[in-house]
Amino acid sequence: MNVVAGMAPVFSVFEVAQLVIAHRYIGPAQIRLKRHPLDAAVIPPPFWLSLGWMAGLWADYVFQVLLVFEPINLVRIAALLMIVVSLVGFTLRRASGLKWGLVIMTLEGSLRAGFMFFAFRMLAFPPHWTHGVVTP
Repeated sequence: MNVVAGMAPVFSVFEVAQLVIAHRYIGPAQIRLKRHPLDAAVIPPPFWLSLGWMAGLWADYVFQVLLVFEPINLVRIAALLMIVVSLVGFTLRRASGLKWGLVIMTLEGSLRAGFMFFAFRMLAFPPHWTHGVVTP
């Protein structure tokens, strides 16, 4: 198992954590109150937390790009699908309101986490067939 395969579960957990936190801060309770989290008069998170979260997001995107260069074709396809889902999801969230933003974010995060688990499975336990690519 290579280093990339070892990192896939970490980013899968990160994707699920994003979903949990999004539902807490932009969840149905906030939508019912018609209160946008950015407009609420709450104490903002500490700088180190925001910085760490943004670093995690960028590391996740870099990891998705690194997966494109893996030798197994199915992992490449999963990586490309993760990138497409990220771009489409980001675009749709920017264009939609709070309620639909949560729905889109949930679907987007679930798809990315699923593709990440699939990539981990393919890298950690490669099948004997890899569409013409020989794996070690």
